[in-house]
Amino acid sequence: NGTASLEKFRWTTLVDQTEAVLKNVYAAKKRGCTSDHTPAQCTHPPIPVLFLSTTRYTSAPDPSLQKKWRGLEPFLHATVISFGDGAGLHTRFVEGSFCILLPSRLPRIVRYIFYFIISFTVSLYGALVKKHRTIIAQSPYEAVAPALALLPWKLLRSAAKPKLIVEVHSDWKGGALLYHHGSWLAWLEKPLRLMAARLSFSQADAYRVISDYCRSLVPVGEKPVYVFPTFTDLESFAEPSPESIRAVAENVGKDFFLYAGMLIYLKGIHHLIQAFKEVAIQHPKIKLVIAGRGGEENNLKRLAENLGIAHHVFFVGHLDQKTLAAYIKNSIALVLPSLSEGLGRVVIEAQLLGKPVIASRTGGIPEIVVDGKTGLLFEPGDTISLQNALIRVLDNQSLCARMGKAGREQVLKKFDYQDYFKSYQTMVQEVCCG
Repeated sequence: NGTASLEKFRWTTLVDQTEAVLKNVYAAKKRGCTSDHTPAQCTHPPIPVLFLSTTRYTSAPDPSLQKKWRGLEPFLHATVISFGDGAGLHTRFVEGSFCILLPSRLPRIVRYIFYFIISFTVSLYGALVKKHRTIIAQSPYEAVAPALALLPWKLLRSAAKPKLIVEVHSDWKGGALLYHHGSWLAWLEKPLRLMAARLSFSQADAYRVISDYCRSLVPVGEKPVYVFPTFTDLESFAEPSPESIRAVAENVGKDFFLYAGMLIYLKGIHHLIQAFKEVAIQHPKIKLVIAGRGGEENNLKRLAENLGIAHHVFFVGHLDQKTLAAYIKNSIALVLPSLSEGLGRVVIEAQLLGKPVIASRTGGIPEIVVDGKTGLLFEPGDTISLQNALIRVLDNQSLCARMGKAGREQVLKKFDYQDYFKSYQTMVQEVCCG
């Protein structure tokens, strides 16, 4: 009762509790915590982490990358090794993360050898001086350098070894080889990739995958597996401005299907162009817009010319987030004909804008595209099924609208970048601290 509670009350306890709260607030402010961060993010000191990825950092700051590192900064003190768009090696800070950016214009083999040397050196040095508590490699191939650098600590069973987290974002077995389809080194690349991935997995302390499909690609065992999608900045895909929508309409009109992504063999764009020939015959006003850059661009343009539909196919190059949002909003549907795909972030972005998605039934795509409800699925490489799906969407506008609405509702329920930050924090703290 009230009297008993008053008897138990002690002013000293209240003072101690208030002092503890004030200390936490001061420490949080000192680390840069704001109201945007959850309490859990602000109660632990940042963990020093080395990130290894091949994301390209452009000279102009990418708002989505800035937002990602801003959200991770309260609990991760990050050093990042990746690629820049300059001609030489340079460094810079992105929202508190120190980035070592390698030149991306070198020949592919030279570029990867250089990347390996830098990653190995920084991993080894960081382990020797205890600079990093964990190393996060965003594919099994990026993990090779730290796996080798940390091998002495592994053999000696040293507790001082930094933890290694290997991420899987795509099919590292067969799908990765399609990135460089037709390369004269393909015969050697496959066994080397398999060997590299097995080494990385054997040295890993934990795995992080972006879909249930990707989870099936890591070894089954006692090592923890964390499943959560890539960072998706839904706010950057808010409704595009009327001006940007009008600009797209003036450029290519409104009656078009859209592909957005890398122009490489793995993405199956050649199957899309082949399927579109019949669509152009039945619906001569419909266009196909292809956004992105890559090694297959000239081959794809020649294919469109050979099929006699070059005037129906528009190549618009790389688009920034805001411009891409306007293209998606103006399109009939997004098409993703990939031969292999870990999840497909562009699918999420299209669904957020209320557009149906026509995609191949491969990898993690069926986890976010429900056939007949949020989009239409077809077997990878099946141009007839793809052709029929495109025509079905054109002939049934009510179905198109229903799928777009259902896709948006699904994304709003399922994807939140605050969940991404919480999941990343949980993973790193559990792997580092147990």
